[in-house]
Amino acid sequence: MRSGHHAQPKGVGINMKRKYLFGVLALAVAVAVSGIAVAANQQTLTGKVKPKRLPLKKRKPVALKIVTTLQDPTAPDGTPDPATRAKIDFDNAIVFNFKRAGTCSAGQIATQDTAGARAACRSAWVGASITPGNVRIPGAPPTDVPITISVFNGVPSGGLRTILLHSFSPALPSPVVLTGTVRKAKRGKDYRKGRRLVVEIPPLPFGAAITRFEAKIGTGFKKGYVKANCSDKNRRINFAGKFIFETEPAQTVFSKQRCRVKR
Repeated sequence: MRSGHHAQPKGVGINMKRKYLFGVLALAVAVAVSGIAVAANQQTLTGKVKPKRLPLKKRKPVALKIVTTLQDPTAPDGTPDPATRAKIDFDNAIVFNFKRAGTCSAGQIATQDTAGARAACRSAWVGASITPGNVRIPGAPPTDVPITISVFNGVPSGGLRTILLHSFSPALPSPVVLTGTVRKAKRGKDYRKGRRLVVEIPPLPFGAAITRFEAKIGTGFKKGYVKANCSDKNRRINFAGKFIFETEPAQTVFSKQRCRVKR
């Protein structure tokens, strides 16, 4: 051994390399985590059809119910970051029969209250909220405003079918009419040849956010507008939604309902 050089104890070099490697990995994880946006919004989606007992192949008229909720428990006044777009995908067991109803334009109901909108487009009225929806107006204290929702078969636009969602509350300065465009669903095999409803949500009065949305369409309002079967092998009817917010990260949520084959 040369003078001035000391041999390291066995294993010291390996341990130092391991410590260095662990340190690099810890730093990388810390950097990665610091770049992840933690969502404060809590979005849910629930989809159901009634009745649950359905034919295996031939579709029969059903009532389709969609409920979405949005909250932010961390917000000082409880107001979540508002959604700006919603994309709802429907299982391919569900079909919409748009020719079953008349059509209505947004202009016909834009200034109408609930009764006025339904009277103006009676032949196109295909659904409504059974329990009022909610919008939350920011402030201290926060204000929850119940809204009544009416659903209308819209006028086709750009070769695509549309569905109008009319929301009214005496507490808001004017009705809110959202236009949903019906497109092809873009998900897995459960949704192949199914439909996607894309709804653009403009800024609402007072900076409000929709915290609960409910709509029941088809049977009970316009029988035959929505039909379904129980053709999936897993005997489930699937729903999926992607929600885009003003500042929060987008969220994708799912819902499923078990169906039974009618013999």
